[in-house]
Amino acid sequence: MTLPVRDLRTCFVGDSFTAGVGDSTALGWTGRVSAAAIREGARQGYAFTGYNLGIRRDTSQDIAARIVAETTPRLSPAEDARVVLAFGVNDTTLAGHGHPQVSAEQTLQALRSIQRQMPATGLFFVGPPAIDNEEQNERIAVLDTHLSGLCRELDIPHVSSFSSTVSNPLWRQQVREGDGAHPDAGGYEILAGLIIPPLLAWLSQGSTDRG
Repeated sequence: MTLPVRDLRTCFVGDSFTAGVGDSTALGWTGRVSAAAIREGARQGYAFTGYNLGIRRDTSQDIAARIVAETTPRLSPAEDARVVLAFGVNDTTLAGHGHPQVSAEQTLQALRSIQRQMPATGLFFVGPPAIDNEEQNERIAVLDTHLSGLCRELDIPHVSSFSSTVSNPLWRQQVREGDGAHPDAGGYEILAGLIIPPLLAWLSQGSTDRG
């Protein structure tokens, strides 16, 4: 029996990690996730289309400001429209005044704003990974905890990547040998491996029961 095919379109909206900066294969984690979703869709009865909307140095506030304009033309024809959000590292980068570019409370406000702006779109959140700066990693860890708590409060499915990346020797090595923030292909394989299982489970849910 042939399953009906559901038109499932997903925008990956985030920063340089979403864009896949540093990956010599040009796949990043979004390319790997999309490939897995296409294979899973063939089994589950949905046709997956992914759009990478990652921009280098974007903060949560930048993403909240552009998300509707950039996702609407890509998702409006879809039977099932989804958005995967990924941000946080740039928020914790120190600005000229010695404080993070975006405070933790402002980051949380940006996530709340995105959910308010997109009430009919399923959201999934990917937490920020570790980099090669221990002081900033401390700030990322705190922000990751706050973001995970807010995702639970808002009923947004999410995956935290910080604890797994900060303790992974390959991730840390590739980031250190790269630009201090982004890994090469092996690191993105690690990140994709964290994201794929929960994300595919979420995508496999129908548009009326996705959470």
